[in-house]
Amino acid sequence: MKRISILQFLVCLHAWAQDPATLTGVVQDPSGAVVPGAAVRLIELRRHVARDAETDAEGWFRFVALEPGEYALTAAKPGFNKTEIRSMMLRARDRRALRLELTLSEIAQTLDITGREEGVASDASFGAVVEQSAMRELPLSGRSIDTLLLLAP
Repeated sequence: MKRISILQFLVCLHAWAQDPATLTGVVQDPSGAVVPGAAVRLIELRRHVARDAETDAEGWFRFVALEPGEYALTAAKPGFNKTEIRSMMLRARDRRALRLELTLSEIAQTLDITGREEGVASDASFGAVVEQSAMRELPLSGRSIDTLLLLAP
């Protein structure tokens, strides 16, 4: 009985001492340009534990000290469609590098403009009222009505 207990302890100790896995990756758009600031989520499927990261200025993300197991990965950013890996296995000491591509999403925008409608003058003629005092006091050359009409706005 003592031997079995020691053997079980050693097996558990070996399982506990497994080296963790590391997952790195880059997120790019369809043209190959990097996508900084994308939200990346890694979910361990057995325990449903999520870990979040954000891509850096060069589009890279990194998850370290991952237990061996099955994981799901998603990457998303506004203006792009979400990319998803539904299942991937990570084993002890795995050093996996991924390249994820975010495709551009169709942006549907509606612009509502509210305001009052301004009338548009369709008549090309204009008029002005000139008072008699303005005719007397304005320094007009020759006091002609034609010169006075040129001063009308």
